[in-house]
This record gives sequence, structure tokens and C-alpha cells, in this order.
Amino acid sequence: MCIFPNLEAEQARFGYTEEFVAQKLGMTTLEYREHKRSGAFRLPEALVLVEMYGKSMDYLLSVRAG
Repeated sequence: MCIFPNLEAEQARFGYTEEFVAQKLGMTTLEYREHKRSGAFRLPEALVLVEMYGKSMDYLLSVRAG
């Protein structure tokens, strides 16, 4: 489960697979899934996501409430 609904929505909107995004971030698919589940993105990874999706870091990494 991803705690970042906007990140998940943008990934789906762009049609990117987890494998593709993980490769762009320089990690394995398993690591990417864990980052999405735990919220453990580092600044360099977050900046790659911002560039990939053309959205702000605040938007992409806003946390699901509850």
C-alpha cells in the first residue's frame, strides 16, 4: 500500500510501471515499493519524481490521512 495517493495517481496517469520508476530512481522494484509504503524517499529521489511528473514535491509526497 502506498501512503502517497498523489504519487500513485501520477504514476498511473503516466502509465509508468513500478519497474520503470524504480530504474529512474536507481533502485530495485522492491526498494521502490518499500519507499512508497514507508515514505522513506530521500531528497535526490524526490527531486527525480518531481522532474518525472512535473508536479511539486509537496503534491507528490502528501501523505494519506488515517
